[in-house]
Amino acid sequence: MEEQNAYEALVNALSLNYINNSLKNIIIDNKHHEAYREILDKPGPKHSYPFSRNIVIVGAGASHNACSEIKLAKQAGEHLLGKFSKIKDLIDGEIKNLSSIYQLKEEDFETKLLAINKFYPKELKKELKELYDHRYYPNLTYEIIAHLFKHRFIDAIVNFNFDEILDRAIEDELQPYEYDKIISDGDYDQLDNTSEIGLKRPIYIKPHGTISHESTLRFTRVDYFGMPHGIESALIELIRAHVNLVNTQVPVNLIVIGYNMQSAEFNHILRDNLPNNSKIFQLTPEKSIDTTLDEWKDKKEIKYCHSEDFPYSGIQNEPDGKTKPYDLDGVMNQLWKDIEGNFKKQYKPRGIDRHILLAKLLHSDELISGKEKIHQYIKDRTYFEFALSMFKYKGFMSVVQLNEDRFGKYLNFYRKYSPGTTALDFIKKFDLRDFAYGKKAFIMHENEQENALVLKKDEFGKYIVHKGKYWKRYISKSVVDRFEDLVNDPNEIHPHVRVQNIFLEGDEEVSPKYSNIYQNLFSRPLILPTKLSLNYHTTHFINHELCNTLFCVAETGEWLLKEIDMLRKSQLKQIYLIIADTTYQEDLKNKFRDLLPECDLHVRHLDWWSHNQHMSIFLQGIEVKRTKGKNKQSIKELPWMDYHFNALAAIYFNRSFKNSFINPVLLTGNDAMIPIESFIAYWLKTTLTRNVKRSDINLERFKVLHI
Repeated sequence: MEEQNAYEALVNALSLNYINNSLKNIIIDNKHHEAYREILDKPGPKHSYPFSRNIVIVGAGASHNACSEIKLAKQAGEHLLGKFSKIKDLIDGEIKNLSSIYQLKEEDFETKLLAINKFYPKELKKELKELYDHRYYPNLTYEIIAHLFKHRFIDAIVNFNFDEILDRAIEDELQPYEYDKIISDGDYDQLDNTSEIGLKRPIYIKPHGTISHESTLRFTRVDYFGMPHGIESALIELIRAHVNLVNTQVPVNLIVIGYNMQSAEFNHILRDNLPNNSKIFQLTPEKSIDTTLDEWKDKKEIKYCHSEDFPYSGIQNEPDGKTKPYDLDGVMNQLWKDIEGNFKKQYKPRGIDRHILLAKLLHSDELISGKEKIHQYIKDRTYFEFALSMFKYKGFMSVVQLNEDRFGKYLNFYRKYSPGTTALDFIKKFDLRDFAYGKKAFIMHENEQENALVLKKDEFGKYIVHKGKYWKRYISKSVVDRFEDLVNDPNEIHPHVRVQNIFLEGDEEVSPKYSNIYQNLFSRPLILPTKLSLNYHTTHFINHELCNTLFCVAETGEWLLKEIDMLRKSQLKQIYLIIADTTYQEDLKNKFRDLLPECDLHVRHLDWWSHNQHMSIFLQGIEVKRTKGKNKQSIKELPWMDYHFNALAAIYFNRSFKNSFINPVLLTGNDAMIPIESFIAYWLKTTLTRNVKRSDINLERFKVLHI
């Protein structure tokens, strides 16, 4: 990966970090350069182990970007001094003392907090609550940060803000078990996040506390000059960036967003622990870090890059020569586009269309304060999430699926203001119809075949227009107006195109959970923590020279259509597929007949409510003559009776009632026999007119191949 400048180095480092966090087993086996070549759309890195730790540092400028009425640190400091003007002389004197004794800068926000707190600690907390009790301000910068965090492009976020706008974006993007949050000592004590390569889970740290937990707010003199041990230890471990596999520190990329690095305590940690040859990237309107950090930066050969040197700097001028406000969202959006551009089509990361739509439709330039305004935002957001869910799930959804996803989160918030509201109210308003008894599932469209459940791509246009009319009835006029502005702006991608992108990506979201039933069921399950890890391992085993048979349980089998070019390069001779939804069954048969005639495709249907275990089992099939006489099971029941099989590996995950959040594991050795047993039981369910018995499942024809 040739790098012309520091910006390209950042784009490449984040891209590689995504791969390294996704394929730790491949790196341990020293096969990562082969993986880089397969995944990246450019030459891979030359370094043997191109590791780095990538940490985002967030300050007040990032939240000010979310809503211009949220004050920057300097503005907030002046505001607080005004609130306590009756003791101005005492505060000024204390500020001078802090400056002379502790070398704190008099103009810094933290210095003013310390001074005021000496005289009015309770009143100060009340004023801070007024200033920073904010969380409902979706904006593209925070949405992209949360997206990078979820998908492991970045390893950690250090947020110095009291507000909870970024917290909200992270909570919308990740399940609680997917990351570690540290706001107090106790959080660090419970941390279990070590692995051979990097971190097991990404880490979110708020060194100065968070506004909804008053006891965590840190702005007393004792706080600032005696950081809680747990938080300090967590920061030191992060910054040191020791990787066990290579037994050394690796370079750190600090991506500093809206922050001027004025925390003395944090700067001391950087000075003492930041590895040599690390880089600092500052995304702010003006340069400041270069002069804030003292001489140690040069001694350690720390490289500094400001966003004014990025291909898109975020700084633009009006026709009259005046400078426009700094476009932080534009800088972050371009960064994401360049990261995405590093990957081949098959391995593109999940896109950010939902984040863009959210930021453009529901952002606010005014403070959302007061019960009525908050209620209106929650209402709009809940309808937004339901409308997206209809198309993300391709017109067929279960109540479990809705409850577990973002719609379910916001419905719970909505019910605080509108008690008694249920998911069924939304289903009725959007004119969906029952599809299962007990209100278990609903469908958006007319399905001509009973078991064909989801919308196809060519049906999307009809239903996006139809259901859009319902959405506009229930949201606020300001959101409708923004939607129409996007539709009529020739420089914007049409919102329907973005929804279609979400529709085409599918509804499964990889959501790794390290403490789970798999640890007790399998001896050596390997968690596949990202979409990339799932796709790469699937492709790797299908293309294995010994793999000529695939057993697969899936919702629709559509992924086989999408990967038809990859399948044509494989040695596959037979696929046994069990699907819950027959929407693509004829397409699969036709495509395989025309493009893969040498591969026999056997398809069976199993109802979606009894279809909880999903799997892909990669096998070497060896044809043998069937034993005459004792015909234990007919060829109709088990069409593979003319073969013995060696199991190479299996990918397995539970997915009850179409729950979108999956936790796939890679199984090898004897572990792979367990999903084989499940697959045979499922197959027999599709052919037998009675319940499957344990005695029906014959594993004599299956062995494990250790590769």
